[in-house]
Amino acid sequence: MYTIGNTVIHISMDFKEIVTIYKVEKKAYIAETKPENPLYYKLKKLYENEMKRYDREEKKYSKKIESLRVDLDFEIAALKRRMFRTRSQAVKLACEARIKAIDEYFSEIEQSLKHVQGNKRKVAKAMVSLV
Repeated sequence: MYTIGNTVIHISMDFKEIVTIYKVEKKAYIAETKPENPLYYKLKKLYENEMKRYDREEKKYSKKIESLRVDLDFEIAALKRRMFRTRSQAVKLACEARIKAIDEYFSEIEQSLKHVQGNKRKVAKAMVSLV
């Protein structure tokens, strides 16, 4: 995340694309954010710690997704091969059900990653309003 004046640019983890750009407005309910303010450094440290925590969590999910995708692609390929080679309708239905379950499991993990990224974005917005 980068800031230029009141404009915030949120960039993807691989630095290849811009995720979003938005303008930050001064809010009346946000405390005065000058270094002379006694809460300034406490809030800044709190936001930095939260940002680090969400960074670690996001990296954890990204690695997990990458690793799982490779493993699950192999399993899906084996199930599709088995479906192709068998004549049994029961085996075909079981393979289809397993493939569907794998896809649902993977989508749940991707949702978890998106949830973490959303929380990280909220903390980043709060941090930008402070700075």
